[in-house]
Amino acid sequence: MEEEIRRFMSSRKATIYLLCSPNLGVLDNWLPVLVQIYRSSENYRFVLLLPNLTVVSSIHFDNAINEIADSIFDLIVFQNIPGEWLKADSLANTKEWARSNYRITRIFEYVELIEMRHPKVYKLISPFISLYGSISKYKHRQKIFHIDEKIHDTDALLYDIHVNNHENVSQLLSIFESNLRFSMPHGIGIKLKLDHISAGGVTGANKLQIYLFSSFFERDYYIKKYGVNSDNLNFFGIPRHDLEWINEIQNHSQNLSPNFQDGESVFIISAPISTYLPRDRKVKSLKDIKKIIIENLDMNLVIKLHPKEYKEGVYEEVFGIKNYGRTWIYSDLHPFALAKGRRLTISLFSGVSFDMLRLGVPCIEYINLQNIPGVDIINGKPLTPLARYNFVTSASDYNEFKFQVNRIIKSSNYVMPSIKKYSEYFSIDGKSSSRVASNIIQLISDNNL
Repeated sequence: MEEEIRRFMSSRKATIYLLCSPNLGVLDNWLPVLVQIYRSSENYRFVLLLPNLTVVSSIHFDNAINEIADSIFDLIVFQNIPGEWLKADSLANTKEWARSNYRITRIFEYVELIEMRHPKVYKLISPFISLYGSISKYKHRQKIFHIDEKIHDTDALLYDIHVNNHENVSQLLSIFESNLRFSMPHGIGIKLKLDHISAGGVTGANKLQIYLFSSFFERDYYIKKYGVNSDNLNFFGIPRHDLEWINEIQNHSQNLSPNFQDGESVFIISAPISTYLPRDRKVKSLKDIKKIIIENLDMNLVIKLHPKEYKEGVYEEVFGIKNYGRTWIYSDLHPFALAKGRRLTISLFSGVSFDMLRLGVPCIEYINLQNIPGVDIINGKPLTPLARYNFVTSASDYNEFKFQVNRIIKSSNYVMPSIKKYSEYFSIDGKSSSRVASNIIQLISDNNL
């Protein structure tokens, strides 16, 4: 492997680096574009940068994204401890390294949290972190990757500008200040509130292009938040929503067992416990879901956890450990695979609802926001932004949820209304990834003349 990596780094092709931060959503959104570049030209190498060990631990090979990514990237570079980057030749080997170094990985996950939430405590333990850093650099000296020595003027960075002020990548981003940079959001969202946004600025904005999903929801926000102008912004649609890409993900995905496939079960898009979703309200929602979906309709449940969500014990508590594999399961498959053939999906408040809208799969957003601070009140009812724009069907209590479930289950006319609503705000021509890829290839070519 060492010889292959040496030859790879010494060749003269331009390298495209993908910074996967803050989570794997960056890879999910950028990968269809990278596949287009990969298939259209042999002039590029591809390197995946994983700056957070938590991201490494969240890699699941049930998800087709990771399988496809392993066929694209020439090199995986991951940050072991702050300032130390190690190299691997595949995502599988990266994951294996994290598994074999599980204890130290967990320790540094906690260290990262301490640094963000308790800087004074972090300052006290920083000498010990530095000592471990010296030991680690000696131990892993054969795997160390000196990023600052590898970046050339011809190279480009793909990332999400959202992480510009994140400490764990600030030093890395400074290395790319004079390089071409291309940004795409790690998730699909609605960004309209501008009152509390402090105006910012981006270094080297003349070499920055930002690919956004909706002019209506994102243009003004990005101009004010990052101090960019219209010349930096591009609206080419959502690459991962190209029909060809959706089909590729579904074709690469394995099947669930028969009693959890298609219309015989309901896909739950989970969300972690938070201010918007306190534990007691999450438990209440899940109990209602169990009553109506499992007990009344005799259907099963497939749960996909949020990337930041750990198994908190809530699902086991409500649905029963003894029933796991019988009436409910967890799955790490891609949402495109989990939504295929469903009559109904349920969201506890997630941007994955946009995927359901694009697929034409009905989605009920079941969340009680009564008396939750900072929530928009529309016609006397607290609503999420997704419900406000009718991207999801809103339900906030048992009766509303039961009514909407029965209405959707009995209906056969839901695909076209979903697609029509989607097309009001997003491009739907199926060429988003190719347009972004072509734009990047052209700009890199112009820059390297």
